[in-house]
Amino acid sequence: MKFVLITLATAMLASSVLAQGTSVGSSYLKFPLTARAAGLAESVIADRDHFSSILVNPASLFTSPKTEIMFSHTAWIQDVNTEHLGVRFPFYGTMLGISISSNTVQGIEIRTIPGEPIATFSAQFANMAVSFAASLGSDIVAGTSVKYLYEKIYVDQTTGYAVDIGMMYETKIPGVVAAASLTNVGSVSGFRRLPGELPSRLHLGASYSVSFADLRLNAYPAYVSNLDDITSYFSFGLEAQYKDFLALRSGYHGGSDARRFSAGMGIIYRSIGVDYAFVPFSFGLGVAHLATISFAF
Repeated sequence: MKFVLITLATAMLASSVLAQGTSVGSSYLKFPLTARAAGLAESVIADRDHFSSILVNPASLFTSPKTEIMFSHTAWIQDVNTEHLGVRFPFYGTMLGISISSNTVQGIEIRTIPGEPIATFSAQFANMAVSFAASLGSDIVAGTSVKYLYEKIYVDQTTGYAVDIGMMYETKIPGVVAAASLTNVGSVSGFRRLPGELPSRLHLGASYSVSFADLRLNAYPAYVSNLDDITSYFSFGLEAQYKDFLALRSGYHGGSDARRFSAGMGIIYRSIGVDYAFVPFSFGLGVAHLATISFAF
């Protein structure tokens, strides 16, 4: 019994600390999945037409009638790695999306007494999502995602589901889009006697775009409320884009003492997009690197 309790306590602590969350499980749902979103501090609530922002607002799925495939790899801190694969395609004037994400935490140590670990194991977290977005008029876009969740820590497993909903409104002010979304609303089973909780969030955000010849500036202010622990924070992202070819990004994340600033860049050549983000952490936790490649056709 002592062996099992120590194992579970170690795994839970690792999962919670690495995710910067308070929930017993599913804190991996707070991780950014794409380099664009991470570089802009995940403030992309009103990032219309960008598939990479679907994690915070499924309405961003809606775009011009093109099929897009996206793959992203994240080397998060403390040996946490994430793989994300997504595809979106037009469907009778709407957009459908399918995505799958897998997170692993390698080398969690097992100890029954102080000293060298007697073994190691991996924690695994995954979710599969089906998304839908459509235009509700000339200036309103709405979307939703339904997600199946799976977690395994040592020999214990849990499953659940979550729903995201979101809307975007292109205001009468030139270049300004307002948006709101509710993410990770659902249920997940707990680990043994520990209850399962989802990191449900309310997102409010806007975007402002202005062009100067070949240069376009995009600003993304956002407000996020964590419904599970009744905390909230502000974040902000800024992007400078040159000729729809090169983009430089920076962001400020107000929701964590361990991470504040992020940076990134993106290159688009014909139908291929490549993005990278750099997210430094304090307290000796290290640096996260994200890379995303997408194909549109």
